[in-house]
Amino acid sequence: MGFRFLSSITYPKIFKLSWLTRSRVLLYSCIPLALFLALLGMLIYYADFHNPAMGWLFMDFRAAWSASYLAEIGRAQDAYSPATLNSVSWVLEPFARYIDTAKYDSGNIAAFIYWLYPPTYLLILFPIAYLPWVYSLVFYLGTTLTLYLFALWKQIADPVIIAALLAFPAVWLNIRYGQNGFLVAGLLGFGLLFLKDHPKIAGIFIGILCIKPHLALIIPIALIAMNAWSTITVAAFVALTLSFASLLMFGESSWEGWFNSLSIARSILENRPLHWMYSPSVYASIRLVGGSIVLAYIGQLLCTLLVMLVVWRIWKNSSSWPIKQGVVALACLLCSPYVYDYDLCLAGLAIVFFISASRENGWLDGEKIVLVAVWLLPLIMIPTAAYTSIQIGPLILLPMLLMFYRKSKQSIDLCGSSFPIQE
Repeated sequence: MGFRFLSSITYPKIFKLSWLTRSRVLLYSCIPLALFLALLGMLIYYADFHNPAMGWLFMDFRAAWSASYLAEIGRAQDAYSPATLNSVSWVLEPFARYIDTAKYDSGNIAAFIYWLYPPTYLLILFPIAYLPWVYSLVFYLGTTLTLYLFALWKQIADPVIIAALLAFPAVWLNIRYGQNGFLVAGLLGFGLLFLKDHPKIAGIFIGILCIKPHLALIIPIALIAMNAWSTITVAAFVALTLSFASLLMFGESSWEGWFNSLSIARSILENRPLHWMYSPSVYASIRLVGGSIVLAYIGQLLCTLLVMLVVWRIWKNSSSWPIKQGVVALACLLCSPYVYDYDLCLAGLAIVFFISASRENGWLDGEKIVLVAVWLLPLIMIPTAAYTSIQIGPLILLPMLLMFYRKSKQSIDLCGSSFPIQE
């Protein structure tokens, strides 16, 4: 019924974006890209990394480096102690591995940071503490961004599209935080790309996503729908191997620390209005407008069930691989209440798969404007939530989910266009 309703809508000409030519896409991408680069350069040039007041810049990577440092010196369990983690994070020497905890002053902390990831992620990050944290930051962001862009390029080798997605605001938010959005999206991207012809290799990439399990819970639904048992087996083996290796290296106390930290994550999710502004989830949208915790969880559950149904139907019935791949990337964002703006790098992955599907099957009315809205989402989501108490994330991501479903139900001629945006 929803599919028929969408098909019956008459869209104004401006929403069809026929004026958005290839050259304009490149121009509109280069302008924000230049602005982002200039702003980042200014922030780094004027930043005083010795000053805790500047801790908001690359703040999340400070936590990652500090957790890795504690693991390296045999205190991995202390990464899950907020007091210990902060005692390291706020006294880092930018270009040296020197740590002087005597400098720690809890009254001078710009922000209280936490380490909430499982020891499997700590295992992968373990080597970064062998470099000073600024050098580690450059190495980490450089390698994970390369992984992300390469995954995009392998799907759609089009410089204009890649430029548009390099200018995608979620990319720059991820850099600003020093977060793992590139790593997660890159791993998922390669897992989905290898799935058709090399299912066991795909299982390796998907298994590594156990570093961030709350975003990967929808993936087994898709794999079961297409009977991808070899991929499931390899992914489970990789996840269990990483878990066992982290247990051997860091000890049981690290896993106990992670399980205990889940209560911190729940407290943040349920009681921090500031975090709801940064979260494009149904849960956050209900909480922001004054809904109760119970109502928000119910809304998130209903959204998750809807997404699971759509993913199951598409992976069971559709013959289009880009549609299958893209809907999973998008579903990872919609199924979890604990999702943030930097996680929207996954939406960039969904955009690429959707464009690839549209090159195969043609464009339907309203699709391009939704893609533009998704591209703008990381930029407008937080100001909108701050001034209106409305979290627009689900209002943009859910229509994209319906677009994937609608496209899976129809096959349209390409009308002679090899690029999704006509000249």
